Order: sequence, then structure tokens, then C-alpha cells
Amino acid sequence: MEEREKVVCMAKFAEQAERYDDMVESMKKLARMDVDMNAEERLLFSVGFKKTIGARRASWRILASLEQNVAAGEQAGVIASQVAKQAVDEATTEINSAGVEGYKDSMLMMQFLKENLALWTSELTGGLPSVHTNKKKLVW
Repeated sequence: MEEREKVVCMAKFAEQAERYDDMVESMKKLARMDVDMNAEERLLFSVGFKKTIGARRASWRILASLEQNVAAGEQAGVIASQVAKQAVDEATTEINSAGVEGYKDSMLMMQFLKENLALWTSELTGGLPSVHTNKKKLVW
């Protein structure tokens, strides 16, 4: 069997095994032989590249989608954290100004909420301390 026939045969086997990278390598060898390709060889060449690039494009789309979902999730977490912080701050202000019965219990619950919020914010920022411009002191 001649070298050209071996290379084409290897490309066909690679296609049957769905090993398109190997198929492309076989067809590159044929192209380097500096011979005119017949219709079947040109088809093998194009199929190999099409399948290889198609698989990579599909992988790229999946990764881009995952990256977008992670970014959206992080953004939603940051927004939720900001909303929760604002709610805690407003409740603390209301408790401090209203003279509510059970003041100590209310403030203890608010302190627990604030600590949980700080922990959540820390997890969202990868352990970095969060910067709060509107700090309110809890009065016991």
C-alpha cells in the first residue's frame, strides 16, 4: 500500500472512531505530500476540520455560558447583600428611635443578622473585608 493510501485510510479510521484531531493530522500529512487531492480526500479534509472546530466552538459556548451565569449569580448576590444591609440599617435606626418593648432582644437579633450579613458579604468578596460607608452603632 502506497503512503498516500495509508494516510487516507488512517483518516477514514479516525473518522469512524470520531477522533477528528487524528483525522486532521492525517489529512495534513496528505496536504504536505504536495499532491492534488481527489473529491473524497477533500471531503475528508473538510470534515475533519469542520468536526474539530465545531467541537471547540461548542465547548467555547458552554464555557462562555457558565461564565455568564457565574457573573450573574455573583451580581445577584452583591445586590441581595446591599438590600439586606440597607434593611438591617433601617431596622436598627427604627429600633433605636422607637423605644420598642423588648429592645435588648430586638437589638440582639439585629446583631445576629448583621454578623450573618458580614459573613455573607465576606463570602461573596472572596474573604475580603467589605467597606461600609454608612456604619451605625448598635446601642444596648
